[in-house]
Amino acid sequence: MISYIKSLPIRTKIVGITMLAGLAGILFFALTILIFNQYQRKKSLVSNITGFATLIADRSSAAVAFNDPEVAKSNLEALKLKVGVVNAWILSPDGKIFATIHDSINLPVEVSSLGRSRDHFFTSGFLVCWEPVLLDKTPIGTVVILRDLVDYRTQMRNFLAFIALVVILTLLFLWFLSYRLQRVVTRPLFRLTRTAKLIAGSGDYHMRAEKLTEDEIGELVDEFNLMIGQIENHVAERKAKEEEIRYERKLLRMVIDNVPDAIYTKDRNFKKTLANLADVRNMNANSEEEVLGKDDFDFHPKELAEKFLADDRSVIEKGTSLINREEYVVEKGVKKWLLTSKIPLRDENGEIHGLLGIGRDITENKNSELRLKEYYEKLESQVEERTAELVNKTEELEKAKNEAESADRLKSAFLATMSHELRTPLNSIIGFTGILRQGRPGPLNDEQQRQLELVQKSARHLLALINEVLDLSKIEAGQLKVTKETFKIRDLVDQVVELNFTLADQKNLKLNYSVDEALNEIYTDRQRLTQVLVNLVNNAVKFTETGSVTLTAEKMDDKVFFKVTDTGIGIEPEKLDLLFRPFMQIDSGTTRKHEGTGLGLSICKRLITLMGGKIGVESEYGKGSAFWIKMPLDRDA
Repeated sequence: MISYIKSLPIRTKIVGITMLAGLAGILFFALTILIFNQYQRKKSLVSNITGFATLIADRSSAAVAFNDPEVAKSNLEALKLKVGVVNAWILSPDGKIFATIHDSINLPVEVSSLGRSRDHFFTSGFLVCWEPVLLDKTPIGTVVILRDLVDYRTQMRNFLAFIALVVILTLLFLWFLSYRLQRVVTRPLFRLTRTAKLIAGSGDYHMRAEKLTEDEIGELVDEFNLMIGQIENHVAERKAKEEEIRYERKLLRMVIDNVPDAIYTKDRNFKKTLANLADVRNMNANSEEEVLGKDDFDFHPKELAEKFLADDRSVIEKGTSLINREEYVVEKGVKKWLLTSKIPLRDENGEIHGLLGIGRDITENKNSELRLKEYYEKLESQVEERTAELVNKTEELEKAKNEAESADRLKSAFLATMSHELRTPLNSIIGFTGILRQGRPGPLNDEQQRQLELVQKSARHLLALINEVLDLSKIEAGQLKVTKETFKIRDLVDQVVELNFTLADQKNLKLNYSVDEALNEIYTDRQRLTQVLVNLVNNAVKFTETGSVTLTAEKMDDKVFFKVTDTGIGIEPEKLDLLFRPFMQIDSGTTRKHEGTGLGLSICKRLITLMGGKIGVESEYGKGSAFWIKMPLDRDA
């Protein structure tokens, strides 16, 4: 029965549940009304008969008291007009009949069962009601009325028929209403079911169920659509993975077929289940189909096939791998060397179901080894000869190295001596020309002043050149040392500006400078840093005809950033890399306007590097240049 109910359509279940619930409610209501109506009707009957009994008892009290049955009977006969009254009695206190309407109809109960107070009961289709006859509140008799229930039963049957009709009509209405209203529940479910069947039949996971309600069925539709979306994603991912697997298999097969090594697999019966093109060629077959399902005895001589079989059996039965074993075989009178590897193939349970074999023809390698061995033997003898020659060459190179180092030392000593010897007379010339220009030996005319000025200028220029050559010599020889000390940056900038002020003033150039207030002291070689900055400012003044030259010092983290900016001729982009090379000048040549050796910037860069800093340049041709220096401020930098 339960399985039958479970198999019914949900529409039938909803209608059936509604009908059962409605029927139970209607029957409970009808039964309640029926019981209540029966109670009310019985109560009305009892009230009516009790009223008559009380009236008869009041009227008959005198007749009973004076023992007048006739009067009492006449009082009882008034009940003949009442519907349903079958008989009535007046009983004496001892229970004997004092008066009655019909002598032939007996009292249906024992007189002894009647109480002395008013009461009633129903028995076998009759209502028995009694009332005591009182005289001065003392019972002197009892009035008993017997009424049949024929009309009561008829009314009850009619009422029951009415109730049954109402129940039937209500059930019909309830069936109609539930049949119509069940669509509110079943319609979304039927659409959901139809969508599910369409998706299952077509495999189109782009379809979605239509949401018609916002109740639990609506939530079910939302979850169904969400599930279909997830299935769609899973299907798409699976298809993508399947396509990827197909591509990888195709690619793997392509790789397997195009490698020069023979690759194959065999089952537990030593039959081929896979063979690449190299293995097919080794079998002298035309295609893989000719090889699959066959063993080595179908393609190789018996002795060779038995050898292969012994290796295969060891791999499959013992589970041991055969890795890179060199062996030779003889096929058709030709000796071939093979590098063979065979490993067992296992399933997901670890059971061996076959083997994988890889065979590489290394005959050419073996022949190459023999040739290499002969070559190595020949080469060893040549190496011995060349080694003896190298020993001799090494001794010669060591001697040349010693001579070069000696020459370098002589060069350094020569440069030091020459610079000293040259600077001594040059300083004398500069000093004497200064005395002459001051007019101490005697007055000079304008032409003499001009000539002495040229002599002094040339001597100073020659002294600067000698100093630059000496500095470069010391740097290259590793003899130049930096001596660090702590000093104020503003004092350094003031000194550099002061040393270049006269030259800038002679060219009517503005020489500007500024120092960041956050800067105080720096720990480095003051003399060398001053030398570099003086050189940069001097170059800026030298290559600037109009405008200004600016020297700035700014703080950047734990470093000081010096910058020398001019409004001079600028530098062409392709010539920027030549600036810091020794003996290189941008306007080099016999007609160049500005004098110099080309060593200044090269020395500047090497000095800044020795002091732990960096130097660079930015320039725009025709508009000016900006040389910058980054130097650490502290001792630990």
